[in-house]
Amino acid sequence: MVASVNSVYQLVMRRSAKEENGFISPEDFNSYARSNQQKLFQSIYAEYRQYLANKQRYLTTWKGNYNSLEAISDDLLPLRRNRVALASSASNNIFQYPADYAYYIDIEHHGNTVTVVDTSERAYYVNSYDAAPTETHSVAVKDYSSIELLPTTVVDNMFLSYFKLPQGTTTAGVPSASYPTWGYTSVGNKSIYNSGTSIDFELPAQLEYRLATMILQDVGIEIRESELFQMANVQEQKEKQDIN
Repeated sequence: MVASVNSVYQLVMRRSAKEENGFISPEDFNSYARSNQQKLFQSIYAEYRQYLANKQRYLTTWKGNYNSLEAISDDLLPLRRNRVALASSASNNIFQYPADYAYYIDIEHHGNTVTVVDTSERAYYVNSYDAAPTETHSVAVKDYSSIELLPTTVVDNMFLSYFKLPQGTTTAGVPSASYPTWGYTSVGNKSIYNSGTSIDFELPAQLEYRLATMILQDVGIEIRESELFQMANVQEQKEKQDIN
């Protein structure tokens, strides 16, 4: 399940009302929702990279928001895209990134893992006699706009695994190129949630409290995630009692 934009909105509004911090318009909330989903993704990815680096150095201690690499991987899973076929430009060996590309995982060509280098190493492989790229041992030169595969005869069967930019999910659970949006209908002076025009987050549901906390901090309300969690539980119990 992905993080519900309505759940995050209600958490933010309840805390904001409790703090008497003023009215947060749906438009302001939607702006905060988009920017903070991106910030949270970048924060989680940075911790993921740190965990991988520590693992390579056989370091076991890390003070962060996660206690295992598996937990971070689970939170990044909705944004992972595996073996996406890339099209070359004009049938040459230059391949374009997907429009939603954020961070590289790996590249395959004909089922073989490709060695990835930056542009400063390109000349070495182009001119190398003992390490020249071949069809079965290709080299990818990454820059900010495209990926060049060597040798130059590699023009197809290129597959990229990557983390995508976080966007949105329809309330029916379908991935969307739109960004999180709390849709509403105006009834009198009230804004009533409209699931038909809303877009949920693309990050998983377990991050709702972190998203709400970050949005509240943008608004100027300092709060720990545990406090927000407790407040949500109290509100949920109250609503159950009201129903009964």
